[in-house]
Amino acid sequence: MANTVKIGMVGVGDISGIYLQNITQCFKEIELVAVCDLVREKAERARKKYNIPKLYDTMYELFADSEIDIVLNLTRPYEHYGVSLEALKAGKHVYSEKPLAASLEEGKELVRLAQEKGLMLGGAPDTFLGAGIQTCRKLIDDGYIGTPIGAAAFMICRGHESWHPDPAFYYQYGGGPMMDMGPYYITALVNLLGGVSSVMGVGDLFRKLLDSPFQTFLLCFVTG
Repeated sequence: MANTVKIGMVGVGDISGIYLQNITQCFKEIELVAVCDLVREKAERARKKYNIPKLYDTMYELFADSEIDIVLNLTRPYEHYGVSLEALKAGKHVYSEKPLAASLEEGKELVRLAQEKGLMLGGAPDTFLGAGIQTCRKLIDDGYIGTPIGAAAFMICRGHESWHPDPAFYYQYGGGPMMDMGPYYITALVNLLGGVSSVMGVGDLFRKLLDSPFQTFLLCFVTG
């Protein structure tokens, strides 16, 4: 396709399905031209199913492809920083799954490098662009509920193993309810209420009810 932004996908795991479907079937402005995964069979299946032109054995080979404009980082949370860092070093724009990095210091380093190189750096989630939150945005902007003075977000579930086919990442560095699910709430609240001057976060794990792990977190925002 001519005049499209060319995408190279690194990581073809469970989250990749919706990206593969939407990029190849819904959006005509972008084109997925290459995939790469540590498990080659995953990349091969995606390439065959979605007619992706190129498959690379390593992310460095993908980064070296001059046709690729943006690297789509769908690796495991604790790998996000390393993959995005190398992509930026290679001069590629980057869009990463959440979290952007597993620590504040790593995240700041990615932002610094992107700014230094004049590259765009973005990250999931983009759900705040959906109809529900954008409707809330309009109601706030048009004064239907007055001036918001505070907000709280809660998330409780029985653990990713109750629904995710491969939940091990969730219990490793960069995972957990705060880092994996928290970005949805943080992004929505920032979009609706504006910049944040201070944040308090609390995470916990409960294993009493039905001997199953219940995960929860609380976010409290103070807007500037």
